[in-house]
Amino acid sequence: MFREHCIHKGNHYIKDLRILKDIPLSQMIIIDNMVVSFAAQLENGIYIPAFTGQSTDTELKTISEFLVTIANVKDVRPFVKKFSGIPKLYDLHTSSYS
Repeated sequence: MFREHCIHKGNHYIKDLRILKDIPLSQMIIIDNMVVSFAAQLENGIYIPAFTGQSTDTELKTISEFLVTIANVKDVRPFVKKFSGIPKLYDLHTSSYS
C-alpha cells in the first residue's frame, strides 16, 4: 500500500487492510518496519527491521520461509501473532477493546 492508500494521523501513515474489500483479513499480512503502519490490524502485522544494506541481513529470508509455511492456512492471524515478536503489544491492543 502506498501513502495515498493510508490513513494519515499526525506524522504517521496507517495501512488499513479493510480497503481491500475482496480479501478477508484472515488472509492478509502487512510486513513493515514501523509497527504504527499496521496499527489498524495488529493481528495482521509483522515488524521487520529497516534494511540498510548489510550483507548479514537475513530478515527477508526468514519471513519468506514463514510465508511459505502458512500459505494454505485458513487464518494467518494466529500464526502472525506467534511469529511477529509483538504478542504482548497485540494482547494489550485487543484487551483494551474487550
